Amino acid sequence: MIIRKKQLDKMTENSLNRFIEDLEPKIREEYPEKSFEMTSRKLLDMLRKFTSEAAHYNLDTSQPVTRYIAYRFDYGSEFPTGQNWQWALQILKRKDLSEYE
Repeated sequence: MIIRKKQLDKMTENSLNRFIEDLEPKIREEYPEKSFEMTSRKLLDMLRKFTSEAAHYNLDTSQPVTRYIAYRFDYGSEFPTGQNWQWALQILKRKDLSEYE
């Protein structure tokens, strides 16, 4: 069986959408005060944005991506690019670390 790039991209997109949709109720449970007034669409868009940010730092498996998203909710919009988070940004940009370190 031959899987074309277009098919592989679609499979990847479907997996990513499933991951984000599965994460939504967990985020609502863990962060009710931050997600209460968000529509489902707004929260899903935010999770997509955070997942894209995580990918930018070479975090591309569920556990590290979920941890990155949790940090974004815990520490707010300043994480990891704000003045107080430069140390975290330096770690995220390191290519010599695996996503589990």
